[in-house]
Amino acid sequence: MRSISLVVDALFVVAVFVGTAARAGAGRRTASTARTVMFAFLALVVVPVPVGRPGAAVGWAVVVVVGAYGLASMTGRRREVDEAAAPNTRVHVWRGVRAALSVGIALVLGRALFPDHRSWAVVAAFVVGAGTVSRGEAVFRGVQRTLGGVLGTLVGTPLAAVVAGRGAPTVGLILVLLAAGLYLRKATYTGWAVCVTSILALLYGLDGRADAAVLGGRILAGLLGGAAAILPAVFLAPIRTGALVRKRAATALRSIGAALREESGDGSGRAERDIVALREAARPLLAIRWLHLRPEVAWVDGLTAAVPDLRALPGLAARRRLARTVTEIADAVRR
Repeated sequence: MRSISLVVDALFVVAVFVGTAARAGAGRRTASTARTVMFAFLALVVVPVPVGRPGAAVGWAVVVVVGAYGLASMTGRRREVDEAAAPNTRVHVWRGVRAALSVGIALVLGRALFPDHRSWAVVAAFVVGAGTVSRGEAVFRGVQRTLGGVLGTLVGTPLAAVVAGRGAPTVGLILVLLAAGLYLRKATYTGWAVCVTSILALLYGLDGRADAAVLGGRILAGLLGGAAAILPAVFLAPIRTGALVRKRAATALRSIGAALREESGDGSGRAERDIVALREAARPLLAIRWLHLRPEVAWVDGLTAAVPDLRALPGLAARRRLARTVTEIADAVRR
């Protein structure tokens, strides 16, 4: 049994590298398949296949495949954002290396410190390591994931203890938390992390394993998993947030310029996607603007405010305002 678990862990690390690096020049179908495999192995690490129970094993396999495909489809939007920013192949390959290293470290730490619950650290490392690009984004996501994990543990563990071993109430709570998480995800990743951590606690409670005594261990494992993801992002071929924001701002400016040169205004959709990519890259800077205001924030705000004019193309007034915005921000980016 242990040997099978080690093989699953090793294949999961490989799948994380391939699934993350597949954004580098891979076709949409290839990248989607790679992400599906990656999420399937994540599910197997979190909840192993029930050995010795063929019916349950087949049922779990179906759930894993369907769930992994759904998650891969949901994360396809991030791939479109990455394509809009057109980073080079080397960036994605290094992302894959960092993500795989993060998960590998979390698996080792999890086996050593939490042999029965290594997935606690692995999920935190996977979410941060495989879902970020720049150094600042990794740190920012790590802080959000840690905060959400702590809050989710404080909420989910007692809740799981109340409904432990009772299928219907547990499934009902999981569905409610999933819906809440999908809603909160649009506003704050911390809210999504709270709901996901609570769902994991409820899943563990399905067979009566919920225990408030493991609450501290779950929080510690989340902290270790977040640290396992942040360290490679900071020290292994890191991408500075400011440099990424500058690059994506330049890409957005070029797209807006192309939209201005078109008479029909059909190019505004691409420009709007590039602005979305810019905002995603600048999230760490936007989050700390009250503490330290970086000049890049003004570029993001200015281009975001230009979206209504993009949608109003080919109107003459919108065209003039956009031209003025592009000139002002381009001058600031070149400084």
